[in-house]
Amino acid sequence: VSTYPEFVDTMGFLVILLLAAVAPELVSRDLRARVLSLYFARPVRRDDYVLTKYAALTTAVFLVLGGPQLVMFLGAAFEVDGVGEFRRALTDLLGGWIYTVIFALVMSAVALMVASFTGRRAFAAGGIVAVFMVTIPVSAVLFELGSGLVRELSGLVNPGFTVSGVGWWLFDHEDASYVGGTGPIYAAAAVALIVVCLAVLLARFRRVEQ
Repeated sequence: VSTYPEFVDTMGFLVILLLAAVAPELVSRDLRARVLSLYFARPVRRDDYVLTKYAALTTAVFLVLGGPQLVMFLGAAFEVDGVGEFRRALTDLLGGWIYTVIFALVMSAVALMVASFTGRRAFAAGGIVAVFMVTIPVSAVLFELGSGLVRELSGLVNPGFTVSGVGWWLFDHEDASYVGGTGPIYAAAAVALIVVCLAVLLARFRRVEQ
């Protein structure tokens, strides 16, 4: 691992397991216990409930990935030679954190949306892993068999690859050739994915126990 975004991508599978464990705890347990009506009987809006859960999961993912990056930065800070190199190292860390925020926002939105469709934590966890993992070979097949624009956009099939495409575009990564000039499309897709997932979540909980 040579850059902070690469560290985030390397930790992707562990983050998927974290999401599969935590997201069902945040929403599936409340659905199964049928306690949402008790929550919403108080001055707690359904939208606030959803956004609070989303913020909590996003924060957890960021801390899991951002904390080690800070440790990596502190370790490298003792080896820099001069203020210029220190500023460059600090800029790299901030860039890594920006990428981590994007990663956490997208992955958390998808995980919570999937978890909201069942009150059984085991099913929710399995569904989350399936959404992230099953789409990987689909993307790989499109990349290998496709050409031109199809090949460059094959990463959009998988949420994690979508975030990677954004990172390659923003930080001019050596793998940016995989997405070609479609970086803005990956960025737009990441934003759209967050919006759609949150919209589904909000619609889902507005209908629950009404």
